[in-house]
Amino acid sequence: MRYLTYFVLIFSVGCVDTGGVPPTDGGTNANCPMPTAADIQTKVFSVSCGLSDSCHSANGHLADLNLQSANESCASIRQTSCEFPGMPRTTVLPKKLTCSNPGNCSEIGTPSTSCAGAATNARMPFGNTTPLEQCKIDAIKTWIMNGLTGCP
Repeated sequence: MRYLTYFVLIFSVGCVDTGGVPPTDGGTNANCPMPTAADIQTKVFSVSCGLSDSCHSANGHLADLNLQSANESCASIRQTSCEFPGMPRTTVLPKKLTCSNPGNCSEIGTPSTSCAGAATNARMPFGNTTPLEQCKIDAIKTWIMNGLTGCP
């Protein structure tokens, strides 16, 4: 019994609860969000997508997607995509963050031309040659798979 206790103690040291997100950065990057609405809003959407003058703010919500606040983000992401009619945004968003060709996410499909600002079909964040950090993409995917944890 004593050896079992030592075994459990040895293998449990250093374990960190990442909320289901693989610690792709070794667990050391403070910019990596937990898969919750509040943390993703603070560490991803507010700095990369929904700033007051950016694409998905209240002023410019391209593709009818407003990511300026956690409540707006939750409401917008629960909707069907206007960019890809009939597809839920919970399906489109992870693909737009990881598509293989930054200039054309053709593996998703052909975007609707009637959706304001969506005809670019480019990887997000748009115009940024560097994609989001993998830990941020992982957190968003986990958040969506978990049913948008923390959304009202």
